[in-house]
Amino acid sequence: MGKYCDNERLKVVIDLYNKLNIYDTGDWCPGYLQRQEKQFQSNKMTAEEWEECRDFIHRRVKAIEKLQDEYAAMNGDEKRKFVYEFKKIKDELCEMVIKITNGRINSFRLRTQPKLIEHIDDIIQDAVINVFRYINRFDEERGTSAFAYVTQLISNAIKLDLKKIEDHNNTYISGVDYFDNLNTV
Repeated sequence: MGKYCDNERLKVVIDLYNKLNIYDTGDWCPGYLQRQEKQFQSNKMTAEEWEECRDFIHRRVKAIEKLQDEYAAMNGDEKRKFVYEFKKIKDELCEMVIKITNGRINSFRLRTQPKLIEHIDDIIQDAVINVFRYINRFDEERGTSAFAYVTQLISNAIKLDLKKIEDHNNTYISGVDYFDNLNTV
C-alpha cells in the first residue's frame, strides 16, 4: 500500500474532495438509498448496516445542500478561490487514483499481455472515471480504509473492461468466421 499512496492522506483528500465538490447535486442519493434498502430487505445487509447507510445518506444530503447554499451566497472572488482550492484537491486525488490504477494494472499483469497493450490507456481512463463517479459514496466516518475502497472501485472497472474486451474479441472472431464461411459456400 505504501508504494501507491498514504492511506491516511488519501482519506483526508477524499473527505476534502467530497466536502468541496460543488458539482455533486446529490441526485444519486435516492437511487443509492433505494438499492441499499433492497439489500436490507433481501437480508444481505444487517439492520445496523442499514441504519448506518441511511444515516450516511441523510448526512450527505444535508452536507450537499449546505455546500450548495454557501456557494450560491459567495461573490465572484470567493467562488474563484473556492474553485481553485477544489481543483487543487481534485488534482491531488487524481494523481493518487492514477498511481493506484497503475498498481492494479501491474498486479493484473495486463502490460504483459500483448492483446491488451492497446487497451491499457482506455482501461486506466475508465478506472479513473469510475472512481470519480463513486467517490462520493465513501463514508469517512465509518473508519474503513480509503485505499481499499478506491482499489475496489478500480478493480471493478478493470474487470468490467476486460469482460467488454473479451466479448468484443469473441464477437469479432465470430463475425470473421461467419464471413469466411460465406465465401467458402
